[in-house]
Amino acid sequence: MIPRHLPHVLSNVKDPTPVRFLMGPRSCGKTTLLGSMKIPTAKIFDEIQTRSRWSQEMRGVVDSKKNQGPLWVAGSARLDLLPFVRKNLGGVYQKFHLFPLSLREIVGLPPLWLSVNLSFSSTLIDNRLKTQSADQSLVERLLAVSGFPVSFENNHKPVGIPEFQVLDSKRKGMNIPELLNCVAQQVGRGVSVHALQEIMQEGYHPVLNGLELLDVGFVTFDVRPYAKKLPKSLAKEKKIYLFNWTIISDESRRFENYVAHELYSWVHAWSEAGLAHFELRTFPQASREETKFLIIRERKPWLLLDASLTPGPIEEFRAQHAESLGGIPFVRVVKEPHVILADRPHQQFQISAAQFFG
Repeated sequence: MIPRHLPHVLSNVKDPTPVRFLMGPRSCGKTTLLGSMKIPTAKIFDEIQTRSRWSQEMRGVVDSKKNQGPLWVAGSARLDLLPFVRKNLGGVYQKFHLFPLSLREIVGLPPLWLSVNLSFSSTLIDNRLKTQSADQSLVERLLAVSGFPVSFENNHKPVGIPEFQVLDSKRKGMNIPELLNCVAQQVGRGVSVHALQEIMQEGYHPVLNGLELLDVGFVTFDVRPYAKKLPKSLAKEKKIYLFNWTIISDESRRFENYVAHELYSWVHAWSEAGLAHFELRTFPQASREETKFLIIRERKPWLLLDASLTPGPIEEFRAQHAESLGGIPFVRVVKEPHVILADRPHQQFQISAAQFFG
């Protein structure tokens, strides 16, 4: 079993609540991890989203056992988005996430935040420039078979798509596998319901409900725009990425999806460990000269990033984007190994994924 970083996150949490949600895609190892942490089975409620009235039952357990340690609720659904959860458990739960394996977990190294001060993005970049690169074959294997633990360890792609047990009634005849394949073809672009309608020849609400089902069931994850003075059409145009990126046939888009996943895992872990509030956003522009990713810290731009298969000249608009965001650094994460290009005066860097995430 590959050690996960979540126990480090949990050890850093202050003022724990009576209930802890552990959420993430199916087959990420949530139950296995809780077992390895030696949590009594009586305190674990696994795949609870399949039971009706569970949040009311949980509230009753909390009220009767307030001083006997946290109860763990594991689920392959975004439990915190369900309205009855907020009604019955509001104020008594914290949420944590377990996603597919990160490169750093596979290498066996502890989380970056244990040794790097994340107050400034420049500190992170300096650390990544000096570190030893991970083996490129591990990046290639992640891209080929995904980061789902069983798939990675056995070197095979995930089979099929998860059973959709949450909010299943919202399908309304929508062909979910077809919708997922359409989303896979749109990775790296802003996704709109209207565009998917035209591709699939479906109604607006079936497509909308299908996208919600994919999101709530942790099949996809959204990255929303950092919108300042953007046209409404762009401000609403989120990007959708897949936890199982192996169904993406285009090499460049698959790599972008992988980078998005690593960054998405970073910001969740950093926030849940209580370091600060981090978010991953896109940075679209009306001119369509976009820079793919922006990490914000405490609502302020922190680090601008892009993903590319190979290094190359950094376009002028990237520097303009970074300057417009307060002069923050720009990092291009590239698939090609052994790339370390640093233009420190302009705060522009190109770094191999094996180096940056390893």
